[in-house]
Amino acid sequence: MNLEDGYPAGDGEGIRPGETAAARDVAEGLLLGFWIHARADICLRAKPETHAACLDDVISRGRAFAGAGASSLFMAGLRDLALIR
Repeated sequence: MNLEDGYPAGDGEGIRPGETAAARDVAEGLLLGFWIHARADICLRAKPETHAACLDDVISRGRAFAGAGASSLFMAGLRDLALIR
């Protein structure tokens, strides 16, 4: 399952950890190896020179998805290796 926060207006309304957790709860009993891949779009929609300023929000969104049971996280658009580390 792929979940995206959408980041439509910069307000983070697309993150729904409750839905991620609910999907995890249902699927674990039915599907062996069920995987939830979560994607945050903050850096995808921001100019690369602003990515450092977005990093706290990127980490917060990643933690929200991880806490809700996401199996993997992808921060779309983040390309600076120093920031990724």
